[in-house]
Amino acid sequence: MTPKTIAVEGQLSPFEKALADAGFRVIPLTDEALSQAQAIVVQGTDIHFLGMEDPMTLAPVINADGRTPADVVHEVERRLLRD
Repeated sequence: MTPKTIAVEGQLSPFEKALADAGFRVIPLTDEALSQAQAIVVQGTDIHFLGMEDPMTLAPVINADGRTPADVVHEVERRLLRD
């Protein structure tokens, strides 16, 4: 089974490691990653994620602000199980 791809915003290396340890393929969050990722982990969100008014992805966006790496891994797993 191919591991799910998770795009992670910069400055979140503990989250990258936790996701990789959980078996996910982790890539940096870039414009290209938006079309490849099954989930996206960011430092914080607002109404205009990444400064865009129209979403460029249907992948769930998970806010890591105030969460532990284990919390984020659990949330990614929970969100991806719905698919």
